[in-house]
Amino acid sequence: MTKLLSFVGPHGAPVNLELPEDAPVDHVVKLVTGTPPGGWCYLTVLVDGKETRVHVRPDTFGMFFIHEK
Repeated sequence: MTKLLSFVGPHGAPVNLELPEDAPVDHVVKLVTGTPPGGWCYLTVLVDGKETRVHVRPDTFGMFFIHEK
């Protein structure tokens, strides 16, 4: 199963990020929820099967959730 971190934008459009298999869900949740308004959250995700570091501003999204595909 593939784990996805989905952020939902203000107009309802989701942004899906594929998490590595060994990514601890509770750690990802702490990173996202612990980021102060205006701050950046640095995450390791998979892009074309390769681990890549991305930065996200969680406060620009209405909500997020983690699910399996």
